[in-house]
Amino acid sequence: MPEDAGSTGDAGDENGAGDEAQKGKGTEGSEKPSGSNRLELPPEAQALVDSLKAEAIAANKALKETKASLKKIEDSQKSELELATSRTAELEKELASREDALADLKLGTQVVDAATDMGFLNPTLARNLVDRKAIVLDESGKATNLDTLLKVVVDQNPYLVGKQGKGKGNAGAGAGRPAPVAQDMNSLLRRGR
Repeated sequence: MPEDAGSTGDAGDENGAGDEAQKGKGTEGSEKPSGSNRLELPPEAQALVDSLKAEAIAANKALKETKASLKKIEDSQKSELELATSRTAELEKELASREDALADLKLGTQVVDAATDMGFLNPTLARNLVDRKAIVLDESGKATNLDTLLKVVVDQNPYLVGKQGKGKGNAGAGAGRPAPVAQDMNSLLRRGR
């Protein structure tokens, strides 16, 4: 039977190496009833098969390493994306907080200005006494009902308004006190001191 394998090998050289492999596979079971199912190859062909196997193993190893590197890169990009997403959320929260604080400051300034116009002795105190939840704002953010709310504060606490009445007066002086004197250099020079 080994002679038949050799003769098919000679025919395989004439018809091509692919025919030899097909004949070997097709006749393997019939030629070797017991023992290994491996086809005997000439030493040169066996060396070529072994080198191809070694190359395939090396290529598989390189492929696994490349896949692992790609996964690391993707994971690092995902974590950077997640970091960027969380940082964006933090910044949006901080921005909203600052916008709220700015809106509160603007509203407080509007209350102080309206209280000054009404003649409050301490307009800052009026800012703290006004019910801020009851303030109605227009589209531009300006309070529309401050006069009404400040009148409620005056009705409850009439002593907060000075004797000078409505209009811009001497808001920092208080009742019966002179206006505060500016102590900057220009004011002193104008007064001749």
